Amino acid sequence: MSSKTDLRVIRTRKMIKDAFIQLVTEKGFDAMTIHDITEKAMINRGTFYLHYQDKFDLMEKLTEDILGDVIGNINPSLHLIDGKLHTGNLKVSIASVFEAISSHTDFFQAMLGGKGSQDFSHKMLGIIKGRFDSEYSKAGLKEENMLLPRELILTFISSACHGMMIWWLQNGMVYSPAYMANSIVTIMTNGPARSFGVEIIQEDK
Repeated sequence: MSSKTDLRVIRTRKMIKDAFIQLVTEKGFDAMTIHDITEKAMINRGTFYLHYQDKFDLMEKLTEDILGDVIGNINPSLHLIDGKLHTGNLKVSIASVFEAISSHTDFFQAMLGGKGSQDFSHKMLGIIKGRFDSEYSKAGLKEENMLLPRELILTFISSACHGMMIWWLQNGMVYSPAYMANSIVTIMTNGPARSFGVEIIQEDK
């Protein structure tokens, strides 16, 4: 492809993406049609079908691209060295996750809003969990050293991160990415109880 053609493809896909996001917000994913998308993007149906099979394929590809951009910044294996967690670089890494989310704010707010796809949030959680799973495997963490079953730990961490991302988006991104990173690391390293300022009394019953 020539650079001119490449630019035309990029421009067309951006127009389709922008139209899709607007329509999710206005009409909802279920209600929108290909005609709605092409009309909003000011392209013909043939042009749309050169890039996507249908609206489901469009959503799938946008989800893969955007979530890939965000989730790619989740890399705990870089901060787990010889079984030790280095929090300084971890904070930088987590901040970059929230910065990536902020660069796709319209998409996330549309897809996680009341008219978005019901499957999107579930898919997002699954991708986050899969990323943590692969990263912990890459870090060489041994299950015999874990205090709880691996699946329970993965479910807790991925659900917590997913929830923090959604809360941040739904509350107008009130805190900076750096503040969110510091907060998450504080909760991770101190636990929810200590983060609340609660004294822990260990009891075996």
